[in-house]
Amino acid sequence: MKVLDMSGAADHLKNAFDLGKCTVLRELNLQSSGNGSTGWWLNIGNCKQLRKLNLRNQAQAKTGGSTSTELDLSAQTKLEELETRGTQVQSVVLAKGSPVTLLHLPGTLTSLRLEYLGRLTTGGLTLESYSKVKTFIFDSCLRQFFERNKKYRHALYHL
Repeated sequence: MKVLDMSGAADHLKNAFDLGKCTVLRELNLQSSGNGSTGWWLNIGNCKQLRKLNLRNQAQAKTGGSTSTELDLSAQTKLEELETRGTQVQSVVLAKGSPVTLLHLPGTLTSLRLEYLGRLTTGGLTLESYSKVKTFIFDSCLRQFFERNKKYRHALYHL
């Protein structure tokens, strides 16, 4: 299975949503039309072919377990598009050097790592808000954007 659209059932997820055996999965859509499910987490560590992940409005979306506040996508080295607006994640970790071109992130982030994302442009990055970002690590991408835009300078504080 290469594409899995669970948007119709996305408001009914419970506990671990384990896709560990979906090793050829390329697109996963868990977008919710409301606030999403509660008490669930995503296990996609073995989905190494994943290119598109949509978690829009899944307030409780996360990886790692029930108490996690992180979305760890460091194993998804082929990820191109990520939609997480409307989630409550506080940290997003992307694979260094992944070919991300679209990155839509929530305003709840306190930590963000963007490293060696050579295909990501300023037009492909959307954050609902930068106000809560305390740690922003980026290397070899987007520096000129943050240096030119004074309203985002506080995101450079921890460099």
